[in-house]
Amino acid sequence: MSVTNINDKIDPTFYLNRYPDLKNAYGNNHKAAIRHYMNHGVYEKRFFNSEYEEVQKGIAANTATSGQVYPYTSEYIKFNNLNTDPQNTSSMGTIRNTSSNVCRLKCNQNSECGGFSIKKGKHCTLWNTNVYPDVGMKKENKTDFYMRKREMRRFCDDECMNQKQLEELEGKFDEIINNVKTAPEKFNEVSKNLIIGRQGQDYYNQLKDTEYKNMSEQVINKVKEIYTKENNIKISISENYKRKLDYYHFLEDYLNIYKEKNNNLRTEIDKISNEKNIDARKTYYEDNETEKIDNYTELFVYFYYSVFAVYTYIFISQRVYSNNKQIFLYIFFLFFPYLMYYYLIHYIKVVVDFINKNKPRNVYFSKEN
Repeated sequence: MSVTNINDKIDPTFYLNRYPDLKNAYGNNHKAAIRHYMNHGVYEKRFFNSEYEEVQKGIAANTATSGQVYPYTSEYIKFNNLNTDPQNTSSMGTIRNTSSNVCRLKCNQNSECGGFSIKKGKHCTLWNTNVYPDVGMKKENKTDFYMRKREMRRFCDDECMNQKQLEELEGKFDEIINNVKTAPEKFNEVSKNLIIGRQGQDYYNQLKDTEYKNMSEQVINKVKEIYTKENNIKISISENYKRKLDYYHFLEDYLNIYKEKNNNLRTEIDKISNEKNIDARKTYYEDNETEKIDNYTELFVYFYYSVFAVYTYIFISQRVYSNNKQIFLYIFFLFFPYLMYYYLIHYIKVVVDFINKNKPRNVYFSKEN
């Protein structure tokens, strides 16, 4: 479909020169001219280029009674978010859930179609020849109006007349089809009158009874066949549903088993985690106690060797190192802290640690908490 946006069809120079009020207001400002037409001129039915004005004036001046003046083409001008005034425009029908291409084909098939509008991109309405500027435009969001262009030839040529003849033939064909549809009724009426005239009413009634019985049997057999198929389909659907339901119950039981296993596993994990937390807190408190003991021991050693330094001063100044007994005591006092820590205190600590580890104790109610 050849579609041109209205913005590309506006001739700003023509538009300004055609309307003196716009020329005085905007001079030669082409952008202002285009903006004025889109905001005001389209609603005021102003001409947007010389070709369009010539076509409209030619149509208005035509007095011919045959042939087609300025016939429609398959090209369109698109007006975004605008629509022809539906109250003053004749609708040729609405097509729902379609596309602009389908609308274009429908409009092209009718020589009286002046354009169409697409609402929300899928609902199409075909409009008769009396579109813009014969009637005004109205702003309508999510609706685009496609105005059909006309050819710049004044009278219908051979091609145009051939198209009109084809349209007339199509009309006659539709009439013939309609007659074919009503032909069986007329044939039955003539046959009835002919049979009654030759054989009598009773013979006709008997003939119709036989015909109705045969038709009834055919209908009954057809209904049985249809219902048998439907019943088989329903049985098949029911069996499939039952299988699916059984499978669902199986999956549900399987899921419950895994849920139970999962809960047991979660309980076991929580138990192990609690035990590890308890062991960690025990270790934490034991490390704190050990650190305190080490600190106290270190303070004791510092204090002890401070006193031992005084003792060393006395030991040297009083010259008691000549006495072997005093030398032995001096050496003993020198290594006394290490002997105490690595032997006596160490074993005492081992005994205390053993008692603490084996003694029941709730660490969550200790002083640190």
